[in-house]
Amino acid sequence: MTEEENNHLAEKICEADIERLWNSDYTVLCPEQSAIGTMCEMGVLYGWKYMAEKLLEIFKENMFNKELTYEEVLESIVEEVDRISKKQNYAHYFDIRTNHLNEKDWRRSFSINQMLYGMILAATTDHTLHNSFDEIIPILQNQFKNDDNFYFYTDIEPVEENENDNN
Repeated sequence: MTEEENNHLAEKICEADIERLWNSDYTVLCPEQSAIGTMCEMGVLYGWKYMAEKLLEIFKENMFNKELTYEEVLESIVEEVDRISKKQNYAHYFDIRTNHLNEKDWRRSFSINQMLYGMILAATTDHTLHNSFDEIIPILQNQFKNDDNFYFYTDIEPVEENENDNN
């Protein structure tokens, strides 16, 4: 890899990850505090879901309005997409979540970021942040139990490290 290629590595990673998210039927994410890229992907999924719901709402509200033509309904959707695409966004970091409240489970201020947690609840199919991938496996197995094209390997034995191997 050249220095010039490396200068655009972030853009390439972002484009590839977003394209994979866009083309996926299912995603399983582990939003650990240090997994900033995963948190960004969760935000993307939340944004897509939110936008889709808003566009469907605009469509349903306008489609049955007998005074509007199909083109006018479509124009109202395009106008909203255009408005969102031109939205200017800025960011800075300051955390004021220090408090003395009695908090528990996933609702702790210094546990998972609460904005991220809210997005997870909104964007996940079951509106749940699971405690492990093992909790998700039976859900997927049940969902695809009649699909002969779906293979899910859960019986893979872990490779044991050789105590004499120092590599």
